[in-house]
Amino acid sequence: MGAVSEPIQPLNPRFLTPAASLNRARIVALPGIKVDEGILHKTGYELASARALAAHFQTQKTRLKPPPRDGIGQSVHSFIFFDQCLTSSDPEVREAAREIARAFGRGLGWLLVMLRRGDPPNRENRTDWDDSYWEHWRTLPSLVLGGGLIRGHLRDHLLEDIQAVFSETSTPAPILSLDPHGEYLPLVGALRCAPPGYARILGLDFGGTQVKRAVGQCREGRLLALKTHPPLDSDIFGTALTNHLMEQTLEWMIRAITTSWHEARPDCPVIPVSLAAYVDPQGKPLDRQGSMYAMLNALCSDLQQELTKAVSYGVGHMVQVKLIHDGTASATVHPGSAVITLGTALGVGFAPAVDQPLPLASPLERL
Repeated sequence: MGAVSEPIQPLNPRFLTPAASLNRARIVALPGIKVDEGILHKTGYELASARALAAHFQTQKTRLKPPPRDGIGQSVHSFIFFDQCLTSSDPEVREAAREIARAFGRGLGWLLVMLRRGDPPNRENRTDWDDSYWEHWRTLPSLVLGGGLIRGHLRDHLLEDIQAVFSETSTPAPILSLDPHGEYLPLVGALRCAPPGYARILGLDFGGTQVKRAVGQCREGRLLALKTHPPLDSDIFGTALTNHLMEQTLEWMIRAITTSWHEARPDCPVIPVSLAAYVDPQGKPLDRQGSMYAMLNALCSDLQQELTKAVSYGVGHMVQVKLIHDGTASATVHPGSAVITLGTALGVGFAPAVDQPLPLASPLERL
């Protein structure tokens, strides 16, 4: 007798599960449409992640003229070099970089067109989606793009390149816009989830290899400024999953939050934390996802409560750690719009994490 598959959970925009991920959304076919070469059968991760952009570097490697000793790949220095190429005084370098940016933007455009159209071959391939997911993408009124990948000149023509794919395929597009907060978008969203009535709020964003930190400065219940602190790196990821590694990860999280509290001296006892993992309404990471943070479920039954207890002990009084899915934190900055973040992988959020986020100054001052 075959295994019984789990029932498909309809989309809940407020509380997303791993099924919402776009990283494994695959373009199987777009019937009746001439598709760019190299697009079909690729996933969102293969089209619009940091690795996807780095793969485009290789197609123009000679024309970009990277320093012989450094080369160009997927390092931070490579992305900085590529950004400089987009405004290079050398016409050949500048055009090569523009071709890379155009290919990346069109790849994302094809992914969005696939989601918008919902053709049967693509629906049949996505067995963990029911009609609620496809209908959400089909009727989406507006979409905001953010994340660390588009903090430089890659953003200059991104919307134009995406819109071109919609136009060529006669597919109605949502209203597209770019978020101004760059890699700090999930952190800004997390800070908006803090309760009103405080002047200084500590927020953190735990990503794949580091944690970003900032203090939100408020006045009269409004988030006015973001004072960033240097990110904290970790070398514990990317190794074999063991109990020892999970213990190291938990200790690193506790140390990062506690150290940040002592540095920031906030007056808000709630510490909103954006997490690169899907979490349930109680702040527990959901199982069956690749996130290291979700794997901590094997170590402790309630990660949010474990962090709350340990950090409270470390700072000497009671505080409350509040875990929020990073995509949902990002969507909290843009209520009414879906948000896709472009970075190491694609993140997605559809609705704010709380009913009444702290009002946000526009523009938000960076200190």
